[in-house]
Amino acid sequence: MHRVRSFLSDEYGSQSIEFILWIPIFVGLLVVVIEASTLYITQTEMENVARDAARRIVQKQLYLDEVQGFATNAMSVHDFGVLAWATFDNTIGADVRIALKQEGAGILGFPLSPIALAGSVLGARVIMRPDPTVDYTGIEGSNGGGNGNGNGNGNGNGNGKLP
Repeated sequence: MHRVRSFLSDEYGSQSIEFILWIPIFVGLLVVVIEASTLYITQTEMENVARDAARRIVQKQLYLDEVQGFATNAMSVHDFGVLAWATFDNTIGADVRIALKQEGAGILGFPLSPIALAGSVLGARVIMRPDPTVDYTGIEGSNGGGNGNGNGNGNGNGNGKLP
């Protein structure tokens, strides 16, 4: 009986057990913080790339069919499949959308990360008004893929590129 009381009253190693019990909670919290921070940085980067692409389109420095390549090269997360597309309308201006699709896992690859739980799609959209001093004639509906048919918001006489 003395040995049992001695064993139960001995506190040697109790801090180790507490540490072992708490470490998974701290590691899980650290993973969530890192994943959320990475998600925020990626979202900010997508908005910056979309804004830069819209500005270049409005200034006639980037063709509409070059937006996908521009966004893919400008984004630092090439592995996740960056999708980008743009339209142009004389009254609205350049409408650039960028989406990042990561199936089944988040930015760091954890299946229970915030981006995985949010549906695994992250996107950014920027609309930039046209410059009133620039002549944009002939580019309505200019998402026509280069064949002059146009399928955008305009009258269908676009050629898929800015002049």
